[in-house]
Amino acid sequence: MDKPLEHFFEYRQSLTNETPRSLPNERGVLLFADLSNCPIQLLQTASIRRTVLTRLSDPPAGELSRKADLRPLAASVFYTLVSSEYHGFWLYSRLVHLLFPQQSRELLLLLPAHCVRLNPQDPWAAFTVTAQPFKDKEAVYWGPFATRSDADFFARTWNDIFCLCRNRTLALAGNGSKCTYFQMNLCPADCVKKEQDIPYPERLKQALDAAQSSSTSLRTQLTERMKTLAAQLQFEQAQVIKNQIESLEKLQTAPYRWTTTLDRLKILHISEGRCIRFQKRPVSLYQAFLITGQTTEKLPCFPLESAENLLRIAQAPPGRYFLEPQNLSEHLSRLSVFLHKTAPPGIWLDLNKPPEPNQFKEQIRERFKKPLPKTK
Repeated sequence: MDKPLEHFFEYRQSLTNETPRSLPNERGVLLFADLSNCPIQLLQTASIRRTVLTRLSDPPAGELSRKADLRPLAASVFYTLVSSEYHGFWLYSRLVHLLFPQQSRELLLLLPAHCVRLNPQDPWAAFTVTAQPFKDKEAVYWGPFATRSDADFFARTWNDIFCLCRNRTLALAGNGSKCTYFQMNLCPADCVKKEQDIPYPERLKQALDAAQSSSTSLRTQLTERMKTLAAQLQFEQAQVIKNQIESLEKLQTAPYRWTTTLDRLKILHISEGRCIRFQKRPVSLYQAFLITGQTTEKLPCFPLESAENLLRIAQAPPGRYFLEPQNLSEHLSRLSVFLHKTAPPGIWLDLNKPPEPNQFKEQIRERFKKPLPKTK
């Protein structure tokens, strides 16, 4: 670490008995440092003041604390205020890499980014699961997925429907006849047979087009095909098509709500900001973040009355303040943590399906409505 700690944080205070009272009771990322300004412990917290008080106070008499005793070591505290839990998580991750690079995996505990990849230029190309998004510039990537199992189901669904290669290792080695799918007659086996009703490149193009668009028309086609097979008493083949339809329908459920090609991923996150006074009345501000498959941009704070303008900015952002990710896998993993929570903090919107301005304003009002003051 070549730069002083002041370079990474907005504020610094020496630690005395009076310090905690002067600290803000706000969300932020803080660092305890020793007399030599060497970092000791990095934390993200909902309250800077409360965390410092807790870490530097004596444990209750007769009780053992599992937290490290920082009192003999900590000489100062550095901190930066953040506007949301997502912003805090992003900043904490960034600082872990800068200040504790040898412990980053242990401190972050981030799962790999689960994505699905397809490069039409690959021999016997098919949908495959990967943890390295955007590594291949010629490939198309889908995500983000909450688990590897969800990503694997997505890949298998499209491979099954369009009969793409499920065992590329054997196909590339010229041993397609040993493939289980071929032996069970579940694959056209282009790698074994020279002529097909629908050549592999054409099926591959159909699969790529279908996976990047609405599946409604495809479900209709499969349903008609299933009925035709059933009418011809080909019940086994009809059951295969029925299973494919059910898999397509599962791709419309909650685990796949945010799934899209990563180059089209565009999410607007709104969190509650500070309250200011304007013309002698309190005005609530909201913080917006525009998140794509490769970047996070912190947009300007806005009052509720400017919600419509914020939507316009989000569609053509000014590019003022990018929170550059340390690496793309972590960026998507961090995003997945929030998108797939049962009750994620703030508002998360898919800008590929933007809301109407009035609907957007009402959503903000309803999500962040203030409780009524208590009456005596």
